[in-house]
Amino acid sequence: MYYYITPNYNVALNAKVGSSTLAREIIRQYYPEQNKKIIYTKTPSHVLENDKQWHWLCPGTNDPDKPIVLFIRDPISRFISACQQIGITKYDLTNVIDSLLNDTYFIREPKIEMLRRDRNEQIKNIDHLNIKRLEQRNDRITENKKVRAKFRRIGFIRDDIHFWHQYKYINNEAYCFKFPEHFILGLQFMGLDTECIPMVNVAKREKLVISQENINSVSNYYKQDIELFNLITEPGKLIRAQGEVLCH
Repeated sequence: MYYYITPNYNVALNAKVGSSTLAREIIRQYYPEQNKKIIYTKTPSHVLENDKQWHWLCPGTNDPDKPIVLFIRDPISRFISACQQIGITKYDLTNVIDSLLNDTYFIREPKIEMLRRDRNEQIKNIDHLNIKRLEQRNDRITENKKVRAKFRRIGFIRDDIHFWHQYKYINNEAYCFKFPEHFILGLQFMGLDTECIPMVNVAKREKLVISQENINSVSNYYKQDIELFNLITEPGKLIRAQGEVLCH
């Protein structure tokens, strides 16, 4: 789990929950050197500042040492947005849900039958890539080089940050805000300027329409996230990792 660093808070990088906008605003207000890099980055004329993502440039930590701020999105809405982000089509939906629920391989299905490849061969390629990446990670650890806190497997939806459980960002306790309902109030709570908030990394693909059966399956997987979302009865609710609501 990764958290942006601000003077008074650690802000969870909760993917598909305003995380790109948060990174941009935190950089703009608190990190002038990083802000200059964004302003002076050369891009094609048709690519604007808000078309790019700046998570990587926003200082952060895997070990929060300040009060945590966490924006929570309705889990079904977030799931659909996450599918939109990584280009899931109606042909992939069954596979992506199966991978999420059962931690199985996620293999995309082409629209045209004749383009389908042997599944076993694709699994073999995924395993080969993951073994190679794990070896590279272990080599970096041996050389005392920086690595991600958690190894992420290619080909498994549970390892994609866009599909992580949201409740796991609560390390002991967190000030929780619903997204998008409480977004501006959350920014103000952290002391960020809210006069002109950009929309960064706005999804451009068409969103999936999923069945009630799919909604039920995804809801079961994100049961604890749904419970957490429903606990937030007012902006900035202080909630413990176990779901206990504290005094505001």
